[in-house]
Amino acid sequence: MLDDAQILVNLDQILSAQSKFKENLRLLQQSIVGREEPWGTDQILRLKEVVHVTELSRSTIYKSISEGLFPTSINLGSRASKIEEWLTGIGKS
Repeated sequence: MLDDAQILVNLDQILSAQSKFKENLRLLQQSIVGREEPWGTDQILRLKEVVHVTELSRSTIYKSISEGLFPTSINLGSRASKIEEWLTGIGKS
């Protein structure tokens, strides 16, 4: 069980990451000509992208998810690997 101090530290880390995410998003938006948003609200990001954008470690992200302080992940299962296989096949033809 987390004590209040640990919760505040985790919350501070998340708020800091959220601020960095918003700044990175703003910079990304500026770099894309003719579009206001680089992705829609339903865009699914891979963990590597979330780590890059939020500047949080994987362990901090997973810990925050388990504490209910970060959005939960979505398991794409075999659908994602089938699409990756299909894309790889296109590159070879």
